Amino acid sequence: MIRKKLFFFGVDSATWDLIKPWAKAGLLPAFNKILNEGSIADLESTIPPLTPVAWPTMMTGASPAMHANYDFYKLDENKEITITLASDINYPFVWELLSRKNISTTVLNIPITFPVRPVNGVQLSCFLTPGFKSDFLYPENLKKEFIKKFPKYIFSPKSKVGRGDVESYRMRLKETKQEVTDVIDVCRWALKKNKSDFFAMNFMAVDHVQHFYWEFMKEEGSEFKNAVLEIYQMVDGYLQEVLEKYAQEYQIMVASDHGAGALEKTLFLNVWLQRKGYLVFKNTFAVLLKRMFAFFGFTPQTVIELASRLRLLRHSGKVDSGKRNRLMNKLILSYADIDWEKTTAYSFGMYGGVFINQKSKVKSQKSKLMTRILLEMKKDFRKELTFIDTSENIYKTHAYPETIPDIQFLMKEGAIVSTNIYAFSGNKLFTKPITHKSGEHRVNGILAFYPKLALPKKAKIAQITPTILNFFGIQKEKYMGAKSLLKTSSVTPKEDLFDIEI
Repeated sequence: MIRKKLFFFGVDSATWDLIKPWAKAGLLPAFNKILNEGSIADLESTIPPLTPVAWPTMMTGASPAMHANYDFYKLDENKEITITLASDINYPFVWELLSRKNISTTVLNIPITFPVRPVNGVQLSCFLTPGFKSDFLYPENLKKEFIKKFPKYIFSPKSKVGRGDVESYRMRLKETKQEVTDVIDVCRWALKKNKSDFFAMNFMAVDHVQHFYWEFMKEEGSEFKNAVLEIYQMVDGYLQEVLEKYAQEYQIMVASDHGAGALEKTLFLNVWLQRKGYLVFKNTFAVLLKRMFAFFGFTPQTVIELASRLRLLRHSGKVDSGKRNRLMNKLILSYADIDWEKTTAYSFGMYGGVFINQKSKVKSQKSKLMTRILLEMKKDFRKELTFIDTSENIYKTHAYPETIPDIQFLMKEGAIVSTNIYAFSGNKLFTKPITHKSGEHRVNGILAFYPKLALPKKAKIAQITPTILNFFGIQKEKYMGAKSLLKTSSVTPKEDLFDIEI
């Protein structure tokens, strides 16, 4: 049967490391069907394998050096932390390219899509959505119906887990399960309204549950031992429904933006950069006072630990993150406390790479500085590093945006993460994860097609948009460096691409 429609089934952070054994054990029947009757591949993510880098790369076909999205956060000109949004991405998403060709689209819960942009169809934004008063749905005239039908829709869980606070884990898991149910209900509603030519949705809950419940999978007797499995099973249940109801009409494409694994500890790279003399603080009384507080242990790490012990952390997600960050920066060392005239390098971000300060970006100086820092990192972190390179080499260009660090690295493939949202989250180089995460991202995600089609064993995330365009017989844009995964030397009519009976 020739299929002219495409159903993109996103499972954020899904990993074959969990899916394959569970599917073979009969715990994930829909995934087992795909393993046996479909085609699968590893999907290599971006460096770093982080949601705000990976999803825009996957859904625009532009490299990070082009779309410039590298983190959930960025530093503005005043060194204040701000959130990155879809409006910061200057390349069209694949559904926008399809819309230009009058191909109908429905896009639900795909990350980094807030605020929504016009499409030829329907778009519901992602977990970054602040609430119903925002631009979360297109077209806007659907808002009233949506809010009436889904008045308690969870864009993202608000509760936070605290070490030793069992009730906080219960609250978070309950919200995460509701998150899955809400996405399923919205998909059913959208499909009932209009079966678009391109239907895309995503379960963010898999990422959420793996971050905070990974450790319990090996804890016999824990009430949360099966928490991750339970979320996968809820997702698998809907995948089964999609396979049964829509595989005759749609080509099903299952993908994740990256994989997942255990998280061992956190690196505060700014501590290392300050010890090496690359990062220098202002010599003012206020900063000296903050440094003294940090020396004696008053850091975001200790504040979070105290809030956890007092059972306050569970409700902190309801506080506006921008306000929370601004308050913390008044009390603890922040990027505004750095002497930018004397500082030559610093780290920022959830996968905090090394940024060469603007004052040091004379080409010859920058090159020497990067080489020196690279060599010193390789020496000091030789036991932990599994990848390190300059962005110039990674993207093969000198012209990459200032939102991207000049040196990028991975430690134990993601088992150790360099986290520097706050300038100095702690006063030690390595520590236990301060957000109480026990799971973190890995480079290899998943890719699958049902019905089966020819796939390489390994695909790259930037190939997804060219593949979707190719499916609909559309030439990829010139800026897209990656090729379609479909076995065609040039664009052919979509009727010729999939010729498989089921």
